[in-house]
Amino acid sequence: MFQSRNWRLFLTGVLCGMMFVAVVGTASIWWKSHAERSGEDNAIFDNCLMERNGNTLACEALMRSLDRDRAARAASKKEAEELLAGSVSKREVVKRLMDKGFGESQVSDAVGISLQGLRAMLSAEIPLKQDATRLLEAGLSKREVVEYLKDKGFSDSQVADAVEISLQDLQAGNY
Repeated sequence: MFQSRNWRLFLTGVLCGMMFVAVVGTASIWWKSHAERSGEDNAIFDNCLMERNGNTLACEALMRSLDRDRAARAASKKEAEELLAGSVSKREVVKRLMDKGFGESQVSDAVGISLQGLRAMLSAEIPLKQDATRLLEAGLSKREVVEYLKDKGFSDSQVADAVEISLQDLQAGNY
């Protein structure tokens, strides 16, 4: 059966085709898994491989997660710079970035304050809002609560958030 010249030529072609597919497949896998990384990223990847007993899928997922985090940090930093250039207070920038879903560490890096400072800023707003709510429930008007909070030294944006009115309405006196 394999004596004829046509069969030998066919089998040679099949063997060469299989070798070609194996070489191209191996090269494409190797090329994809060795994407360009910085020295720091290579060290992170190598450390991950050691910790996970060579599980490249888990380490690739870790690297993708790091890339997404870096992209989010860059986006939050860009937005914070634009807002701060437009004379928006840091507190308002923090509020807007947190509302957009950025994490605390991303926001603190973007605004240029420590993580502890950010947490202190966020926790300081909760009692202020509770105080304003308690005063309103006690029968004081919004105007009286606004004046009381301003006398205490709180900024317009803090007072507006606590009393739940817009900053523009507060500054225009429409409350």
